[in-house]
Amino acid sequence: MTGTTMNGYGNGAGHTTTASKNPRTYDIAIIGAGIIGTALAYTLGTQGRSVLLLERDLSEPDRIVGELLQPGGVKMLTKLGLSGELTPPASDLVGGRD
Repeated sequence: MTGTTMNGYGNGAGHTTTASKNPRTYDIAIIGAGIIGTALAYTLGTQGRSVLLLERDLSEPDRIVGELLQPGGVKMLTKLGLSGELTPPASDLVGGRD
């Protein structure tokens, strides 16, 4: 199992770790680095909490994913303070229903 630590630096940048000889204490551990787990880890990290995010499988799925970002997803990224991370063509926003 691979873990990513989010140390509350406010940018969500973490590092990948494996089993360590020096165990560390975290404020919270989240199992599952999907959409919700990642967003929760980022939010808690920006609040200054020490977060351990665990994901069982980091391999890429055998299907196309992430090709479309709905307007609701853009709103959520903005709410999380991550809208500046959108890059072309994702930053070419198109209006839609709310």
